[in-house]
Amino acid sequence: MYYGMHEEKRIANSITSGLSCLLGLTGFWLFVFEPDRRTGLVFLNWAALFTACPLLSVNRLLMEKTLLAWDVFAGVYLYQYESAVYFFLLPFSVVYAVLNVILERTSGLRIYAITFLAVAGLWLVVFAPYFQNPRYLYTTQDVIHYRAIADALEKLKLAGIDTPNIIQISNETKLYISAERGQTKKLEGDGKEQKIVELLPYLEGDNHVSLILKPLNAARLYLSLFSIVIVVIYLVYSYRYDPPMPAYYDKVMMLMFPYCLLEAIHFYLFSGIVSIRTFLATYGLGQIFSSIVMGLLLAIFLMRLRFISSVEGKYYETRLLEDHRRITRWRDVIDSWFLRQFMDVSDLDRRFVIRGESHEQKEPDKKPKETI
Repeated sequence: MYYGMHEEKRIANSITSGLSCLLGLTGFWLFVFEPDRRTGLVFLNWAALFTACPLLSVNRLLMEKTLLAWDVFAGVYLYQYESAVYFFLLPFSVVYAVLNVILERTSGLRIYAITFLAVAGLWLVVFAPYFQNPRYLYTTQDVIHYRAIADALEKLKLAGIDTPNIIQISNETKLYISAERGQTKKLEGDGKEQKIVELLPYLEGDNHVSLILKPLNAARLYLSLFSIVIVVIYLVYSYRYDPPMPAYYDKVMMLMFPYCLLEAIHFYLFSGIVSIRTFLATYGLGQIFSSIVMGLLLAIFLMRLRFISSVEGKYYETRLLEDHRRITRWRDVIDSWFLRQFMDVSDLDRRFVIRGESHEQKEPDKKPKETI
């Protein structure tokens, strides 16, 4: 049992892995060349996020065969712990990026500490069962019921009943559910038959994979939703206060919304899919949309890298560091394009404005100036 064994999924992964590598590499160069250390750490976090997937995939390819000789569940271990790493880095990078804007006077190390506490709490709650028991996915109530039904079908088949009805399966099956105080009680009657009907489709082909990974899909959904909420907080804050920030920073955050949203949609859909073929088709379609968003993110990363390497970019970023309260947000090429679609921007040639006097300018005889 392992999703990575399907050729269709390997092809889809190769595309997103390539984009992830490019995003990770560009994010690292942004970290190196960023004039502001705090902003550089934002892109370092994103570099770690996007590099994690291809690196973990390579690690799986190199180690899976060796580990399978040691434990038949090795593929599952690798898959679930890859997910745990990625879905720690995703909300971590998003939370840090948002706090970097909101907590403008806080050091990068303190923002890291706050981010870690905010993310680690939810992450530990969601992924704790996988560290307490590496085979947790095989101990869920649905999987236990699945095994009981599979054993009943095998007994009926040995008895010469190849196509039993629900009542026959129910008579051969004992199902238990959790009760109060850690106790269990036997499932009987209509409830038992309903559970059998619900789980029977998972016994066809490789459909059991979808059942086993249901809790993991739910865990990834929760952390994706958490990331979406954080991005929404940033968008509301940015709309309300419109703080000056590094060029293209807001574009990256805007694209992180559909990126996280697609992750949430993927795992919400996966949780309700029974057929492995339907899963693979949905996965492939989802990867197309994710690849589009990742391609746009790569373009914005490259625009940012080009900007901070230019003379005007270095000047703006320097002014932003020296006295960010006196300058407006940089109007980048994307802003200009949208403005030209709806208004005459002949009087908006200036990309940003320096307003009033600086904190260092104390001479009372000098009037506030506006410079470009």
